[in-house]
Amino acid sequence: MLAVVAVGAAAWLLMQSDDVEAGAASVVPVAREAPAQAAAVASREWGEPSREAAALVRVPMTTDRTAPKACALSRGDEDCPFLEPDDETLNEMARCGIARLEVPSLPTLGSKADVFPAKWRETAGVTDAEHELLEKTAQKFAADLQRQWVDLAERVGVDRKWAETSPPVVVSSRIFAEFDEDQAASAIERIARERAGWEPKDEDIPETLEAAVRLRVEAGDAYEAAIAEALGPERAAELRASGDGWPGAHAATGNQCEVEPEPPRPHDFVPRTPEQARACIDDPKGKRCAFLDPTELELERMADCGIVRFDAPSFLGTRLEEPTFDANDNWANLVDLSPKEAAALAELGDTFREALYRDLTKLLLEAGKSQQWADQTPFLGMMVAISESSGATPESTKALLHLLAEERAGRADPPSDLAGRSLDERFLRRVAALGDAFEDAVAERLGKERARAMRTADDGWPGLRLQTQNYCDGTAPQTL
Repeated sequence: MLAVVAVGAAAWLLMQSDDVEAGAASVVPVAREAPAQAAAVASREWGEPSREAAALVRVPMTTDRTAPKACALSRGDEDCPFLEPDDETLNEMARCGIARLEVPSLPTLGSKADVFPAKWRETAGVTDAEHELLEKTAQKFAADLQRQWVDLAERVGVDRKWAETSPPVVVSSRIFAEFDEDQAASAIERIARERAGWEPKDEDIPETLEAAVRLRVEAGDAYEAAIAEALGPERAAELRASGDGWPGAHAATGNQCEVEPEPPRPHDFVPRTPEQARACIDDPKGKRCAFLDPTELELERMADCGIVRFDAPSFLGTRLEEPTFDANDNWANLVDLSPKEAAALAELGDTFREALYRDLTKLLLEAGKSQQWADQTPFLGMMVAISESSGATPESTKALLHLLAEERAGRADPPSDLAGRSLDERFLRRVAALGDAFEDAVAERLGKERARAMRTADDGWPGLRLQTQNYCDGTAPQTL
């Protein structure tokens, strides 16, 4: 399941995968309590990414961009390459303090699964001998990266044993939670100015924070250097350029320029033929198709291809912050949210989130983790731990997603009791139902019509929108 849901967690917590514009990035979580209270909370629960562990500072999406700003804020197309931005784009990124980064696909420590996709290998002309060397290099790089994050975590007072048993993305987020958002922004800006050839500002940035930011932002360069040792510098550069960056997530972090909030998502096309339904499944955003309420034709296609969609509010991925819908700065305006409703949602969100983490903790205990480890770990770390302990295989994940998709299309009845079901299935069903469950909870408090209006205003709750892998044509999971 890890391969399927990791993209969703990255969208929720990282929110800057290959298909997501930099406009969706998030902030370093900062406890909103008074300092003394915040310190007490931080001693119980580690900080964690709110939606984008690859991003440190909020980058709202703009609706009115100049060409250089458009390239600075998003991956773009052939006129806006990711790996080699032109001088105008670099200058805009330096002005706004934006740095691009790659999050290479790396193996889970101890895993033997391939991390270089077959399609990428074919495009790059990778031979069998090169593939073997690449996989060995990825294993060593992942182990080295883990050690570096653990060392940095220990420098800010994080328990080393906890860090050694947590994924790097979780450890890095714990480190960033120790520093102010402005300090992180300054560290990112320093790298952005370096890349544009500008003089750095004379700002005092904590040494450990700068090291952590560089470890994250310069991972693509470090990966190229590691592969160069195995295949030579020219071949390593060629492989990296073949996909305009390494296989994995391509992101942007930081932004100190003011931009406009993201507009509502358009979804005015309703498919009426199987061909149109297939187009909507393959590219729902590009075809202007609704994400939240697929038609019967779309559900049939999704059942055939083992595709499951789910959404969830962004705050469910965090544990320190007050529940808000800040995944879309404009959402409150879209739904004309009243102060009374905002207070009700915050209270309801706390209760709903606590129930989610209690359920996930039960699964973690079953997976062999301790209560203390569970109390200190955010959603992404929980997901990885459960996935690693579940014994799931690509074949079992495919079968499970087909089953869920068939249930949603009305071809099969969902089980009345999950007792005896695999750890993997119980976790996935819990997460896949979050959007519906939260709508039901809001309906009990504010009424069904109001709950539905809130969820549909932006075609799903502000936060996670995931469409899992398409097994008909091998399309990877999409974050929308």
